[in-house]
Amino acid sequence: MATSGDLNSTNVPYLSPIKLTSTNYLVWRNHMKLLVAHHKLSAYIDGSSDPPPATVKVDDKTTPNPDFATWTASD
Repeated sequence: MATSGDLNSTNVPYLSPIKLTSTNYLVWRNHMKLLVAHHKLSAYIDGSSDPPPATVKVDDKTTPNPDFATWTASD
């Protein structure tokens, strides 16, 4: 579940002082790998975290799956 301390696209620039340039790819890549691993987001990048179904059937009604919303918020 996403919390205010989670890594997301809006706070990455503040967590990573290294900006990608044409000369620092290896340093930037290593830094980003550590950042992603620290926030336990590797599964979203390598594809090993499959999303739950977007909808579920409850009492013969199709409703939005709350687990999908949580997974999407973490993604």
